[in-house]
Amino acid sequence: NAIDTHGDPALLLGLPHRDFRPMASVLFLLNLAVSGLSPAGYYAVNLLLHLANVALVMRLAFLLTGGRRGVALITGALFAGACGNYGDAVTWISGRTGLLADLFALSAVLAYRAFLESRSRRDYALALVLYALALLSKETAVVLLPLLVLADWAKGPPARDLVRGRALRAYAPFAILLAGYLAVELGIVRRGSPVIGRDYVLGGHGLTNLAEYFARMLVPVNATSFTVP
Repeated sequence: NAIDTHGDPALLLGLPHRDFRPMASVLFLLNLAVSGLSPAGYYAVNLLLHLANVALVMRLAFLLTGGRRGVALITGALFAGACGNYGDAVTWISGRTGLLADLFALSAVLAYRAFLESRSRRDYALALVLYALALLSKETAVVLLPLLVLADWAKGPPARDLVRGRALRAYAPFAILLAGYLAVELGIVRRGSPVIGRDYVLGGHGLTNLAEYFARMLVPVNATSFTVP
């Protein structure tokens, strides 16, 4: 797709399988310009993205535990070594969309926490921009809005305060951005796609996936892990 984009720039706005991930497309283009078709260059970028996410996870753990460095170190080490379940995103070129979305999503949570401390419009705008970039990297970033609510709750206010005026006004732009993204993704990009109505629905399929993800957090390597073969 990155190679074809040189001849048809419109391809920058899409990837195969009807996924709208323009930030990933931009990164692939940059990677192609720097390292050509050498696999090492793409793996290096994936590894750097993963290490950046490890650092962000450590920072988030540090803040959530009130500055406990030991907890942050252990959390970072566990996340860094969890390649039994997260490894596909690190080792496969096509998996970097997840790494990129996680980079922007974690950064958005940290920026939003900074906003909760400072009430600075700059921190708030940064969190909103990072949220948009996460959505434009991979659709899994739709889960970020609940994470922002949890980040707010972790600051200590009663849960009822999170559904009142000031908090709701802070969440509203993120919710509007999410609604706009879903309208484009489901109403335009994926309109008529056979995927809609089968895999992306609530039901047994989703519950099975959630159970598997939870199990792999506890036991990173299992019978279906790519590391086993």
